[in-house]
Amino acid sequence: MIKVGADPLAAVLYEDAVIESLRKGDVSGIFLNTFYKTRNGKKVYAKKTLQRILATNLLDEIVVHLAPFDNSHRYPIKQLRKEILADSAWLEAEQAKTRTLIIISPFCENNHKAKDMKPLFDDIARVAPRCDYINSIWKGEEVQGVDTEIHIPDARNLPRIPKNRFTISFDGFGGDGSQDFPDAKLIEILKPYILSGRLRHVRGWHFRCNGKKDHLDSTPIGLRRYLPNANYILCLVYTIEAAINPQAGIWPANKLLKTMSDDHGNDLNKSKDCRIMCILPDHTQSMIEVFDSAGNKIDTWRDLNLPPHTNTPKGKRLYSALYLNELANKAFKNTGSYLIRVGNNPSVDGRLRNGYFKR
Repeated sequence: MIKVGADPLAAVLYEDAVIESLRKGDVSGIFLNTFYKTRNGKKVYAKKTLQRILATNLLDEIVVHLAPFDNSHRYPIKQLRKEILADSAWLEAEQAKTRTLIIISPFCENNHKAKDMKPLFDDIARVAPRCDYINSIWKGEEVQGVDTEIHIPDARNLPRIPKNRFTISFDGFGGDGSQDFPDAKLIEILKPYILSGRLRHVRGWHFRCNGKKDHLDSTPIGLRRYLPNANYILCLVYTIEAAINPQAGIWPANKLLKTMSDDHGNDLNKSKDCRIMCILPDHTQSMIEVFDSAGNKIDTWRDLNLPPHTNTPKGKRLYSALYLNELANKAFKNTGSYLIRVGNNPSVDGRLRNGYFKR
């Protein structure tokens, strides 16, 4: 069974939202020494945040990236070994307190040779025998006997399928502006990895997971303020879940069901940002009703007096006040299905973008 979850890597910046978003049996990921809050003039990293997450005992497993993120992907092993092993020993002590399996990742997106990484993993296994460990690579080599983590940069540059058991994070997906996570054909992207039979879990990521507005946001880590709420995080989880086990239905290409509308950096609790929306060229009314698979009305989407969308697809924009996880839960509670029907349009999986896709 392929597990699913989100990748709230900067959880130290929004730990209450992370705790609220946790579901039993999901997976997650976090940076231990990259993101921080400043308290009394001192940097506070993510150890206490991780302890709060582990104390819930809800997650099945969590990937913990140890070394501060290195944009160059060099990660000098000799210089970082002592700190890596000290943090691994600390995680071993934390593992004794929780049912959540801690998966130690010494570096996030390394470019090292297997011969250089294997001795480090041997040392990690020695100091943290109850934890698991994983090799998160960018252009680095797989290490025999160690699970691999790959990150998908965009839909046109899919990493090769690892020979080892592996995990996927969409961390960085769309970071070059080519395709944002909510706009992706996730079913098609994930299919070959799923069919390999070696995929362990998938974690969803979008910009606020790192405190960013979008791929152009270069705000220093200590000043980032575009933070997710729990619903934002859950939207990523539900989208991944649907991509692995999609339900029936498809919209025509001249319409759009977007399960996370564009993020303009507004307060997520007070705006339409990242809410469900649709564009319907044949709809002229100021609202449209939404139904579950049994025909029960579960929502009404409304025209917010915005100009019609003039790019592809053209038409009126209608927004829900709900996030996709909230609407999906309503449908599932009533019927045991995530299928929704928007007006007279075909029923579709309410967790997935449908109709028009950017290429």
